[in-house]
Amino acid sequence: MIVKLALRYALARRVHAVAVMAVALALTVQIVVMAVLDGMLVDMENRVRDTGEQVTFLFKGDLLTQKEFDRLSAAFFSRPDVTGLSPKIVGLSLAERGGWYAPVEVHGVDLAYEARYGRLCSYLLQLKLDPLAPKWSDENIVSSKPPAFVSSRVAEQLQAKPGDEIVLNFTSDSEQQKIRRKHFVITSTFLSGNPYLDEMGIYIPIEEARQLFYQTDAQLYERVGLWLDDPKRADEIYQQLGDIVLASVAATPAREITVNTWTQRWSWYYESMVHENNLQEIVLTLMNISGGFCVFAILATLVAKRVRDVGLLRCIGATRMQVIGIFVLVGLMTGVVGSALGVAGGYFATPRIDEWYEALTGQPLYPPRMFGIAELTTVIYGWKVAIYAIAATLIATLAALYPALWAGWQEPMEALRDE
Repeated sequence: MIVKLALRYALARRVHAVAVMAVALALTVQIVVMAVLDGMLVDMENRVRDTGEQVTFLFKGDLLTQKEFDRLSAAFFSRPDVTGLSPKIVGLSLAERGGWYAPVEVHGVDLAYEARYGRLCSYLLQLKLDPLAPKWSDENIVSSKPPAFVSSRVAEQLQAKPGDEIVLNFTSDSEQQKIRRKHFVITSTFLSGNPYLDEMGIYIPIEEARQLFYQTDAQLYERVGLWLDDPKRADEIYQQLGDIVLASVAATPAREITVNTWTQRWSWYYESMVHENNLQEIVLTLMNISGGFCVFAILATLVAKRVRDVGLLRCIGATRMQVIGIFVLVGLMTGVVGSALGVAGGYFATPRIDEWYEALTGQPLYPPRMFGIAELTTVIYGWKVAIYAIAATLIATLAALYPALWAGWQEPMEALRDE
C-alpha cells in the first residue's frame, strides 16, 4: 500500500517532473564538467610527460664528453625499460627582434635523437616533423643564419613569423658579465600543449647551443634525457639508472651530477590542476544540493496540499511511520529517476560538449591557439559517476525527510478539521 500511494503521489502532479529534471540537470552538468576537467588533467599529464624526457641527468662543471656519452648510451640501452635517449643543452636567454623582447628557455637538441626517441613530434601543432628524417628547415626558408623552432607565444611577443630573424642574448657567469649575441632564423613555430614549453620554449641545434652557452665546438653534453617504456616507473628506477651513470662516467672534482624525473619537474603543475579539480567538485556538489532544495520545496508543497489525505490515512489505521514512509519514498523515487536521467544525459552530452559549445559561441571550448591541443579530451570515470548518482539520490531522499516527518506528525482530526 505504501509503495502504491507513493507512486500515485509521485505521478499525480506535473510539478514532480520539475523536481526530477532539477536532479537530472544538476547531475548531467556535474558529469560533463568533471569529464572535461578530468580529461584535461589526463591530457596535460600525457603532454608534460611525453614532450620531454622522463628521467634527466644534468652535468655541471665538467660536461659529458663524446666518448662518455657513447659509453653511457650503450649502458642505458642494455636495459629493456629504456626506450630512448637524447642529449641536450638547456639555458635561459633573452630573445630580441626589432625592439621586442621575450625571456626564453633555449633547448639545444640533436633533432635526430629528439625525433627518433621522443614523443614531441606527435604533440606539436603548426610544426610537423618526420621522425625518420627530421629537418630544421624546408626549401621555403633560405638563410645563412642557424635555424630555430620558436613557440607561437614567444613569436607573438616578438611580433615574428617563420622566415624572420631573431637574436638570442646570453650573459655569462664570468667576472666580465659579457653578453653573447647570436642571430637565428625562425624556420617554424610550434604549440605542444606543454604550458612551460609553449610559454618560453625555443629549439635550436645542439652545436649552436654549445657556441651560445659554452663558446666551444667540442662534442660536449650538458644533460642526457631518457625515455622509458613505462614512464610511471620513473621515480622507482631513477636511482638504478643513476648507478649506471656513476659506473660509466669518470668522476672528477669539478663535475656535479644531478637527476630528476618528469613527476618531480611537473609536480607543482599537476598538483595545481588536481587542486582546481577538487574545487570544481565542491562547486558541483553544491549544485547537486540545490537540486535537493527543489525536491524539498515541491514535497513540502505536496504535503501541504495533501493534509486531508494524511488525515484520512491516519483515520483508517495508517501509522505515523507509514505516512512518513510514503513521502520519503516519493523523494527516493524522485532521486532515482532524476539520477538515471542525469547519468544518461551526462554520457550523451560529454562527447558532444565541444561541438555544442563551438556551435553556440563560434569557437572550440579550448581553442588550440590558447591551449595547444588539437581536440578536447574527456574522461568519464565510472566510479565517480556512481558516487554522483548515489549522492543525488541520497540528497533527494533527505530533502523529502522533513516534509514526511511533518506529515506523519499531523493529528487526524486536526488535519480533517483544517480541510
